[in-house]
Amino acid sequence: MFVRHSRALVWRDEAPTTSAASAAPRRRHLPPVQVIWARKPWRCAAGICIAVRLRGGELEVALRDTPSPRWVPAARALSPREADRWAAEGF
Repeated sequence: MFVRHSRALVWRDEAPTTSAASAAPRRRHLPPVQVIWARKPWRCAAGICIAVRLRGGELEVALRDTPSPRWVPAARALSPREADRWAAEGF
C-alpha cells in the first residue's frame, strides 16, 4: 500500500516483517584468487600454458589458444612431471 508523506510516496508492506538476518542469505567468504603469470610459457599437449591460479582451492592453468586466456584444471592440461619441469625451468 502507498503511504503519503510530506515529501514523497513510499511503499509500506502490511505483511509481517522478518528480521534482516533471517531474510537475507549469507554470502560465502571466498578466498582471493591468486594468479601467477609465467615469464616463460610452457608448451604442452593441451596448448601453450601462460599462467596458473589457485581459485577455490583448485589449481587451474591458463591456455593461450583463444583471444583471452582459457582456464582449465591443471590436472587436465599438465601431467605432474610437466608441471615440475615447468616450475624448474623458471616459471
